[in-house]
Amino acid sequence: MILVTVALAVVWVVILIVMLRGPRRGPKPGEETGKQKSPAVLWTEEEIRAAKEGREPQTEGAETLPDFRHATTNGPAGLFAVAIPLVRRTLADGTEELRVVFEKRAEDLDRQPGEICLPGGAAEEGETAAQTVVREMSEELLIRPEQVTLLARMKTMRAAYGNDIAVFLCELADYEGTWSEAEVACTFEVPLRFFLETEPDEYENRLSIELAEDFPVDKIPGGVNYPWRMRKDRVVFYYYEDWVIWGLTGKIMKDAAYVLREVPEAACLIAR
Repeated sequence: MILVTVALAVVWVVILIVMLRGPRRGPKPGEETGKQKSPAVLWTEEEIRAAKEGREPQTEGAETLPDFRHATTNGPAGLFAVAIPLVRRTLADGTEELRVVFEKRAEDLDRQPGEICLPGGAAEEGETAAQTVVREMSEELLIRPEQVTLLARMKTMRAAYGNDIAVFLCELADYEGTWSEAEVACTFEVPLRFFLETEPDEYENRLSIELAEDFPVDKIPGGVNYPWRMRKDRVVFYYYEDWVIWGLTGKIMKDAAYVLREVPEAACLIAR
């Protein structure tokens, strides 16, 4: 008898709780059940992926937006373009091999004398990136513009000093190893397969903040002890025979090698 009384009491308690809570509300259209409501999504997956890859997201309608990326209070930022120039060479066994043409910069240049680089330079007023890269190659390698076939626009790189570098994969016809002594000490060629098959050495640099003498440290939280974030930079090195291909040039070649290995449409450009 006692057990029956207890069971009835439990049933009445449950009924009373249900009555006090009222009818259960069904989910609104489009509302997920069993999950806490998520905050508004500010970035799409494509935008996040593009940001990680250092490129512009392919957002619907974006092509109609004004572009002020290169407008600054000090005038337009410098825009540069470089080429990954490919030449086809016939080997002793009769097979063909694609090679990349590199330059060693002249020793008397103001910027980066003696460095290993790819052909290219700064855009002139009114030029597109493609026009810049063809003009710079023609000047530095002493070739005619019609010898250049642009194959693809590659990933835009950001130099350590903040400038955007447009990168083009191209093929040179009838290149005979010439160069302009005003800008180039010499040129040399590296088989493209070397970059496709070789993982470069990589090192991490940490770039510190050096404050100006008149920087108003008393105006910021923490003063001289403000916790500045340390910028990290990956430095890429390739070693081919006696040549050291590193820095931004190394990064460009690493990125190009990845694209040519992993993207079928890109691989087709060099398959013949």
